[in-house]
Amino acid sequence: MLIQKKYIIKSTILLAIGFLIYLFSNANIWEKFIISKINAELKSREWELKSVNISGNFFSLITFDSLVARSSKTQSLFINQGIINIGYISSLFEGLTFDILSLEELVYSQIENQESLIKEFNYKDFRLPFSIRDLFVSGKLTSEINGKNIPILGSLKGEINNSDNLKFNFSSVSLSLLNDTSKILLDTLIITTYDNQIYVDSLSGRIGLIPIEGSMSYTPHLDIFKGSLDIQEFLISKELFSKTPLKGKFSKISGNLDFKSEKGSSDGRISLKNNIGLDMNGVFKFTLSDSSYLLNQLKLEGENSNLDCSGEWTNRGNFYANLNLDSLDISRWIINQPKTNLTGKALLDGYTSSNNVLEKIELKLEVEETELYKNTRSTFDGKIVYYDSLLTTVNSVMLNIGESSLLIDGSINLKEDKLDIEADLQNADIELINEFWIKEFSSGRATGRVQIRGPIKSPSAVADLNCKNISYKELRLENLDFHTEINNDGISINGFLSSKINKGNWKEIKIDNGTMDFSFSKNKMVIESFHLKSGDDYFLVSGSWLSSEEYKIDRIQIAYQDNYLVNAKPVIISYIDSTIITDPFEIHINDGLLEGRLKIGNIREGRLKMSNFDSKVLTQFFKDQRLNISGIVFGELWFSLLNNNPIVDLDLSLKKGQYMGEEFDEMIISLLYQDNLIHIDDVSMTRAKDMGMQVSGILPIENNNS
Repeated sequence: MLIQKKYIIKSTILLAIGFLIYLFSNANIWEKFIISKINAELKSREWELKSVNISGNFFSLITFDSLVARSSKTQSLFINQGIINIGYISSLFEGLTFDILSLEELVYSQIENQESLIKEFNYKDFRLPFSIRDLFVSGKLTSEINGKNIPILGSLKGEINNSDNLKFNFSSVSLSLLNDTSKILLDTLIITTYDNQIYVDSLSGRIGLIPIEGSMSYTPHLDIFKGSLDIQEFLISKELFSKTPLKGKFSKISGNLDFKSEKGSSDGRISLKNNIGLDMNGVFKFTLSDSSYLLNQLKLEGENSNLDCSGEWTNRGNFYANLNLDSLDISRWIINQPKTNLTGKALLDGYTSSNNVLEKIELKLEVEETELYKNTRSTFDGKIVYYDSLLTTVNSVMLNIGESSLLIDGSINLKEDKLDIEADLQNADIELINEFWIKEFSSGRATGRVQIRGPIKSPSAVADLNCKNISYKELRLENLDFHTEINNDGISINGFLSSKINKGNWKEIKIDNGTMDFSFSKNKMVIESFHLKSGDDYFLVSGSWLSSEEYKIDRIQIAYQDNYLVNAKPVIISYIDSTIITDPFEIHINDGLLEGRLKIGNIREGRLKMSNFDSKVLTQFFKDQRLNISGIVFGELWFSLLNNNPIVDLDLSLKKGQYMGEEFDEMIISLLYQDNLIHIDDVSMTRAKDMGMQVSGILPIENNNS
């Protein structure tokens, strides 16, 4: 019985002790005591804990909410809720250690000037009386900087070690300005404080869209930052240029930044590289003022080029830049751009919207370029304004390319995909005309005016030009005046051309003058008049497209060396499956007639019937003298050509002519050429009674094409 009583007494005592331990380990019992002790510690720092609700247990988790603290220097702190877990075993050996400290929805306001607080703070003697193994903080910090309240949203996760030197090791940091889409996101941030210095031993992550790695240091009493940052490959924001033609045009850029910042002024060295040839190094200096970022200098040097820049970006989004260019190659900055060699000055002015999109740009250029136009020196002088998707010239811009001169005025509306441009040309290279016309001129110069209007991809054009020394295939013209209007609705092209020709040549044929008037529309072109004259000789043709596959020559009239050619009826030419086919045609030559039909394509085939005209009208154009025959001709010619295997069937009679220097009264030619053999039925030539010749048989011919 006595033993049982002792057991009951001991159990009761243990339960009482346990109850007392549990009772006194409840944090809310000690709430006033904790607040009093904390305020005693904070008094020397001029802070006071005003109120807090504490709950939980010292042996598990301590939670609190609605913490309010203020300082005598108009600083305030509010924490909506927090969690604390004390590491008792670690605290025995390493000093006070928190296994968990979580502070959520923290709001910190600092209204007094930050610079004075930094100067007063003693970093050398600063120590935290505890370490934290697992720290999480989220909330908003508002600080007055240069007279403005700057709100910063953020969160961080990591640990704090106070064993030797105070060390912060964060595995996640997120910071952003209120109402600002750009953020600082770090996955590594290691900070150490000792010897009155703050060292960022390592950081990696993103500042906005820029991925960075590096280290920094800060000397508070001197307000000096130093650091080195490696910039990983990144794309310049598409949003910044989203309303401009440069959207998505910049390549990925990487580089390195070594800098020193003291009292708002920073300078250092910079290097930039990309995957399309950019490799430049240089120096920079900028100043942060109350209202702007002032770029005092950015000087970059590459293998053969230099860029010197200064400018300013204000807090309101306004900016300007002054650039000096020396042999700059834009193709190394912007993808899918031709190589350039730019030297001169550029003035850039504009502003961005609240969401960092370029809204307006004014660009004034005075540059010289020597690479774009086949190493020909060109200059550009003028001002261009971009605003609300509209690109316009100001008081015209002057473009000189070699001896060519263009005065350009107009606008391009990128939102509506339209342009309206006028260009006055002076001695301009014909290549510029090729850009909007037939693209076949190989040389020449043009003076006059060109107007281009309509959709960017399918514009219409009006041109009044005087062209000199024009080359078009085998046609050479000393002088060409023409007026053309081209209308393009995106589906079909229509318009007309009216021109006058003065002096030139086609092959070896001299041209004194001429005119050309034709119009064109969907699937149809009408040659109203094409007239060339050389002395007493002339060439005249007119016709029209009947459809996309048929062309009708209404009139063809030629006078050449006292010979006259004219069609007896319209000539119909068809284009079917890459083959040109003529309907049967009749052409009067002097007092005779040429009839026939032709087919030109993969298979070339034709039949010609000739009667009562001098064959020299045709054979004078053959360079092979063996084919140069004159005489009044009657007969037929049939030919076919397939895979370089010609077949010719010839049956002709010629009277009163000449062949190879011999005159004849009559000549008969009847033969078949096939498979490199000439089957001669009859080739005979007679002259009165003093000459006669007749040949028949088979004659092998060497095939030079084999």
